[in-house]
Amino acid sequence: MLCLSEAFLLPDQDCTPAVECRVRVLNINQGHNRELMEQCRRLWEYAEFIECIRNNLKDGMQIHGAVQCAMDTCERQEILSDLLARCRTEVLEMLLAEYDEQKTMEYIRREEREIGRERKPHGR
Repeated sequence: MLCLSEAFLLPDQDCTPAVECRVRVLNINQGHNRELMEQCRRLWEYAEFIECIRNNLKDGMQIHGAVQCAMDTCERQEILSDLLARCRTEVLEMLLAEYDEQKTMEYIRREEREIGRERKPHGR
């Protein structure tokens, strides 16, 4: 379970949020939650598509090419083919924006950790 307040409260703050939202997070990456994937073909297709992009990136492709190649591969294999045929540009733009957001969030996390280390008294 994840709590929304955990994204905003600092560990040393001692307060109880007025409203809390708790969610159950499921791993929808390829090879996880098999029963769920078997019940939802579209979710399985999405996991396959994302895995294809990841494999292209591991093979050294840049993100734009990795996504384009994954879209071509998945269309040939009839994975998300109806969606990709109708919304190819939108899918590409959304994935490129998400990729940039992930890089930005990783950068912010590194910066925040560094700030935390600087604030932490020595010897702790």
